[in-house]
Amino acid sequence: MKTKTIYVANNGTTFDTEKDCIEYEEKLTNKYVVYYKDRETNLIKREFYNEPLVKRSIANCLRDCYEDNLVGDFKIIHRGKTVVFNSEELKEFVPAHYKINDEKLNEVFQLAVARDVKTPGYTLHGDYYLSDEVIPNKTWEQACKMKKIVTLPNGKMVVAGILSKEELETIPEEERRIGSKWYWTSTPSDANDAWFVYGSGGFDIYDIDSSNDYGGARLGFKNPFAN
Repeated sequence: MKTKTIYVANNGTTFDTEKDCIEYEEKLTNKYVVYYKDRETNLIKREFYNEPLVKRSIANCLRDCYEDNLVGDFKIIHRGKTVVFNSEELKEFVPAHYKINDEKLNEVFQLAVARDVKTPGYTLHGDYYLSDEVIPNKTWEQACKMKKIVTLPNGKMVVAGILSKEELETIPEEERRIGSKWYWTSTPSDANDAWFVYGSGGFDIYDIDSSNDYGGARLGFKNPFAN
């Protein structure tokens, strides 16, 4: 009696040859799932099997957004990674004929993913990651010299150091505070003093040679995917 070998994909689809089964599963694994919604459109779900088709679909949606003065929300899922952004984040990257610049679109993908990137020991505040702790007993000059290489979950490496007063001013006061501790900015006030952030998150000046157990250096870095 003859026997026939049947190849079964993960979703239950059957094939006569192993090659067809493998190609089918690879196609499913590599698919892009795109969701789109705006105030006039119910949630739309589409599936694509290559990146150019995804970008063409987004370009078509963008054309409608810009012509109708709408803000559309996109969600793209591919190989377990989810990216969320809206049409306004792509507007400056898309010329009048709505052909997406691949490099710029990829930058937006990275920016959107970075919103939810959790970096151990650091928390994102606005455009800057700040360390979750203050390194105590550091004078201003010591704090300014401190640098640390931080590896992000996506493998990118950045250099953390103390931020300037100008950079920290972009972060809300409540988010600048870290318990009752204080920490230096990299901004001098004069030859003897420098700006620091005190317990409530506000700014003041302090003698550059001062240090104690309650304050010192708080490292940070700009979100590498921020505009």
